Amino acid sequence: MLVVVQLPDSASLERTDEVMLRADKIVRHTEGVAHAVRISGLSFVLGANGSHLGTMFVILDPFEERHSAARSSEPSRPSCAGGSAARSKTPC
Repeated sequence: MLVVVQLPDSASLERTDEVMLRADKIVRHTEGVAHAVRISGLSFVLGANGSHLGTMFVILDPFEERHSAARSSEPSRPSCAGGSAARSKTPC
């Protein structure tokens, strides 16, 4: 799974890294996630680099171990869509 973070153009790398760290904590505490790798300052989706961009690669547990709907990526998407977490102080 791929997580993309894009802050306003003028955001510093330090601020982007703070947001990436928050996302990393959420991802790593999500059932069904095996590992996560975050990269601040680079967007693999846009093929661009910038202090306001970030990408996280999320490696899920093997498919055979993720039977229930609670262990799929679907429950996490609606609450994080639209950047609502970036505008609020509560995580997605």
